[in-house]
Amino acid sequence: FVVTAVGPGIRWGGENGNGTWDTLTTTNWLVISDGSPSVFQTYDNILLDDVGSNTAITVSGTVVPYTILFSNIVDQYSFGGGAITTAQGFTKYGAGTVIISNTNPDWSGLMEINNGRVILAGAVKDAATTAIRVNNGGNFVFGAQDRFGNHVDPVAATILVNAGGVL
Repeated sequence: FVVTAVGPGIRWGGENGNGTWDTLTTTNWLVISDGSPSVFQTYDNILLDDVGSNTAITVSGTVVPYTILFSNIVDQYSFGGGAITTAQGFTKYGAGTVIISNTNPDWSGLMEINNGRVILAGAVKDAATTAIRVNNGGNFVFGAQDRFGNHVDPVAATILVNAGGVL
């Protein structure tokens, strides 16, 4: 059984709900192909770039995107609240920063940081299931705790730092 993305590609708009990311409720997303407002559906492919507003995002419950692409050059995105569980991981481009401090993010697949900075500051569900690739121009800061408040040692994850990447 293979799950693929269900909806069209959507990008963060953030105009409604004070920066709330939920499933099938708040129209904080825009369909990439035509710019029309959209709700998030489980297994959507999502883009977070410099177009959206309210870049301090509160996750309501657990959201499950298929893929996440960050392409933020100027904006800083920060995530708090509920859990983000990706089906295929995420990719980060652009000089901007992404701060993940929400509860128990569960990244399946590859977390690839090509540019900018990603700060993992919240409790992680299982660091051992995440592969992290930091490429030239990327910067990864690991300050996470497990669900009991203990500091998580990043050696449990598979981390590859390519030439020019910073860990």
